[in-house]
Amino acid sequence: MLHLPPGTFDPAWNLLTGTNQGPGYHTRLPQGAPVHPIRDSIIHAVDLFAAGGQDGRALALLEGVLAHQDHDPYAATFGIWPWYADEPLAAMGPPDWNWADFVGAQLAEILVRFPARLPAELRARTATALGDAAWSIFRRNVQPGYTNIAIMGAVVAAAAGELCGEPRLLAYGRRRLEVFLAHTEAVGTFTEYNSPTYTVVALEEVERALRLVRDAQTQAIAARLHAIAWTVIAEHWHPGTGEWAGPCSRAYHDRVNPVLAAILAYKTGAPAAGGATPPPWALLGPPCPPDLAPRFRALPAPELEIRRRAAKGAEAARDTVLTTWMDADACLGTVNRGTTWTQCRAVLGYWRVAGAAAAVLRVRLVKDGRDFASGILASAQRGPRALLALALATDQGDWHCHLDRPADGAFTASDLRLRIELQAVGARAAACGAGFTLAAGGRLAAVHPLADCRFDGAAVGWEAATGADCAQVDLVLHRGAPRRLQLGVLGALRAACALELRSAAPTATSAPQAREADGLLRLSWDGLEVVQRTLAGPVAG
Repeated sequence: MLHLPPGTFDPAWNLLTGTNQGPGYHTRLPQGAPVHPIRDSIIHAVDLFAAGGQDGRALALLEGVLAHQDHDPYAATFGIWPWYADEPLAAMGPPDWNWADFVGAQLAEILVRFPARLPAELRARTATALGDAAWSIFRRNVQPGYTNIAIMGAVVAAAAGELCGEPRLLAYGRRRLEVFLAHTEAVGTFTEYNSPTYTVVALEEVERALRLVRDAQTQAIAARLHAIAWTVIAEHWHPGTGEWAGPCSRAYHDRVNPVLAAILAYKTGAPAAGGATPPPWALLGPPCPPDLAPRFRALPAPELEIRRRAAKGAEAARDTVLTTWMDADACLGTVNRGTTWTQCRAVLGYWRVAGAAAAVLRVRLVKDGRDFASGILASAQRGPRALLALALATDQGDWHCHLDRPADGAFTASDLRLRIELQAVGARAAACGAGFTLAAGGRLAAVHPLADCRFDGAAVGWEAATGADCAQVDLVLHRGAPRRLQLGVLGALRAACALELRSAAPTATSAPQAREADGLLRLSWDGLEVVQRTLAGPVAG
């Protein structure tokens, strides 16, 4: 079964063709530019080897990929590849060192699973490329908080150690997995917590370790990590909507995509949705542990509340606390402190809508129409109710959390707003007393704003709008002429609300209560309490 990426094979480059659909960082090429992607090409080569019958094309793709690795041991980019052959490493902004991990993993697959299909000279060059990638990983030495790369790099290093006869790399890979496991067990979950994207990548890499590395100690660690990854997924799967409940440290989509749904259905035996086929790696690996598989078909109780503590250090006040509530039809998840980066889902809810995709509820900080990364959401939750407050961060970027951070710390905005957004067929927003509702299907989210909200010391207000299958309630912080926002010198920010999932509109609204002193806003509502600073500062402050 082939993983067929978009584009065609270009014999002049020995690579696939495609168009740049990058996320807006690392590559400086414009969106839609024609490119020759390195990672897609090597993945396709592995798939061709696995399918059989097209070894000539697979070998050509392998040759094309090997040609673009940096082999200079004195270069900062030693052992890595560019995203695209059309943009050399020196032209990127900046290069992505993760490509040593991503491409190296595929080279290990080829050398372990298909060595006899490679001519001896090409097999030797492939082993050299894998070794250089592994030494790049060794030199970079990412810490265990970088979940997917911490695992992937360890597996690449361990596999390279065995394949290249380099015991130092095997020992390094094994030790790095040991450290990652110890860190994860101490934290209570992956540091990149509950990520639909990266938990599954972690699962893929753990399965790769089980498949490619023979070392018994590495196998034992990988087996333990396999169980942890499935526990994270099972705890947050909401069978009623077929969605991955929040909060999520990193996510690329608001809804589960068809490929992820196919992976989980294949691994758990739960009903499939979306009609997609699982990728080849999922077909090769072990299933979900049998004690967790029933969780993907039904909740174990009519109502659940899961609270996970992801420790940051010795001070409990600095811990990250994840809360997820579920019943048969709806779920709501929050993290006590999360950013507004586009990949972070600090507040995320779903509920069932008959005959349509699940409703999606998100809280965002939107600048000029897209997510603004320089916000911090503080939350407290009990059941389907949450209390939220926004602060601004002085050490974050604009669209990315750090890659596009301005040198002077100032941003320009014509429009800036805190948004509670509902995506659903027939979504609608309406005023409700002193608050608002966001409704679709048989459920709604009630929004109870803080009565006296301010931005840079000036009063600001809330408004509601309904669009095509999307509705929102916004706290408009700024709207009008472009304004330079020097976050570190802005006046006080008071931006908060309470949020609850309900089956009917509240008969009365109750606004959060607030006390402000010593630069802190102390909020309370329905037994929940949140403390948020009023002046901008660093995320960790």
